[in-house]
Formats: sequence, C-alpha cells, structure tokens
Amino acid sequence: PKAAPVLGHLWSLACEMQFYLLAPLIYLAGGTAAGRRNLVFGGLLFVLAGLGAVEPLLPNDFMYGAKYHFEFAVWPMMLGLFCEYKKTWFAKVSSRLTSLVTWITLVVCAVCLVPMLLGDRGKVLVVASGALLLLPCCLTYVAGKPMEHRAGGVFRWLGVRTYSIYLWQQPFTICFFLPVAWWPAGVLASVAVGALWFRWFELPFLSASRKNVGGRA
Repeated sequence: PKAAPVLGHLWSLACEMQFYLLAPLIYLAGGTAAGRRNLVFGGLLFVLAGLGAVEPLLPNDFMYGAKYHFEFAVWPMMLGLFCEYKKTWFAKVSSRLTSLVTWITLVVCAVCLVPMLLGDRGKVLVVASGALLLLPCCLTYVAGKPMEHRAGGVFRWLGVRTYSIYLWQQPFTICFFLPVAWWPAGVLASVAVGALWFRWFELPFLSASRKNVGGRA
C-alpha cells in the first residue's frame, strides 16, 4: 500500500491557525448585541457545516483533496466557538439526557470498532461513529460534568498532551513504518513520545496558568 506522508496530518493544524487569524474578524462582525452575534455566529456555522457535509458528494476530480481545504474542514472549530458562546444555553440540557446520550454514543462507537477488521471497507463507518463522540463531549463540557475518578484522570492527562501526541501519531501508525498489525503498539508509542515532547518542547512555552495545569496533569 502507498505510504502516507509523515507530516501529512499537519494540514489540520494549518486550518486551525487560519481560523485563529480570522477569529478576531468573526468577533468584530458579531459585535456585542446578542441578536447580531447569534446571526453572525449561527450563519457562519450553518454555511461551514453545510460545506463540510456537501464535500463528500462532490466529484472525485473536484479540487483534489478538497476535504483538506480550509472552507471544507474548519466547521468543527466554528462549532466549538458557537458552543462556547452559547454555553449557558447548552448547560440547560438535563444531566439525565446528557448521561443517556453519552452511554448510547459509547455503545455505538464500541460496536463500530468491529468494522475495523474489514480494513478500508469499514473506514467510513468507523470514522462516522467517532464523530458522534463530539456530542457527549460537548454536552458534558458545557454542563461542567467532567469524568471522575481514575478514568477521568487518564483522559485529563491525555487531553493536556493531545497536541503533542497528535504530532507523533501518524509517523507511528499509517505511514507504514510499522506493519499494520503493530499499529495499536504505534498508538501507545505516540502517547509515550508525545508525552516526552510535551515536557521538553511544549510545556516551557505555555502561559503561567496553562503551565500550572500542564505541569500538574
């Protein structure tokens, strides 16, 4: 099989940086009035999410690699901005419904791990099930209900280091430096190497408050 580029996954970081550059203009366009901000933020989310949904339906020869373009790939960041803005509204969702959605999503994702055994034929189903995790993550975040106990501590530790882990996950997995059967070991290796990368190359550059969180995690 054709090997994936070692740095190919960094396209998403480029989209992220572009969004950060545009974010001040988005806030400026939204102004301070609630109605205007709802219109601007909601309108942008609708347009960008629509582009993301339409992209898979485009002809294969249309804008080669279009799904990696900013306008098609940035909708999750706009969704995050909108959810943060409407945090008080989302917080009104009942804890019972939040728990129900979380458990249903986890079950669906667990079931959809089975198609991974089918290789590329099950890729779309696996990726789609993973996207469902956005919903319970969003609801539990805005409701201020973090995962507790040891499991919560593990996810918090991973969350603080997720950027550094992300940098290393592709070289240890889909670049075919390792046999496919070893990819689960590659995932664990990316966590270990990413944690060291965070300690020496990311933590020193964090702000004082972020450094305190990162150092304790």
